[in-house]
Amino acid sequence: MEERVLYGYMDGDCLQCIEIAPIPQKIRNEKTGEITTRMVSVIEQVAELPTIYKPVDAIDESKQNSDKEGYVVRIVPYDAGDRISFRYIEVPDFQKVAHEIERSKEVLASSDYKVIKCYEAALMGSEMPYEIKALHNERQLLRDKINELEARYASLYDDTL
Repeated sequence: MEERVLYGYMDGDCLQCIEIAPIPQKIRNEKTGEITTRMVSVIEQVAELPTIYKPVDAIDESKQNSDKEGYVVRIVPYDAGDRISFRYIEVPDFQKVAHEIERSKEVLASSDYKVIKCYEAALMGSEMPYEIKALHNERQLLRDKINELEARYASLYDDTL
């Protein structure tokens, strides 16, 4: 049995692609009315494609992971003349850094109520419900981490321009 193949063309920077596999075709005999089924081969289907379509290389799974910390591999299709091929480009993992920033901000915000309780206690002249210096240090560490991540995010972004 024939394998499935990919054919496609580049539409600007986008790959437009179709998968071609043998397909059954029902044929009616005009004289007898009998219906038979034949398989339309991949070769026959490819022959019917507009000339803009070219074979598409398989993605090399061994090139999908980056060895660099904080980077991912972007797979970029390109027209290689007689076929569509792929470049494997290491780019910063913006999504991971953005997620770390957001998570750190959530952790910082989750302790806001402790600051408010300490402020209320100070206004009332009451004993602090939390150790204020430890709370401040913990929150400052989170702010420092957020600032570091945001600076890293900005520098990674600048590096890709």
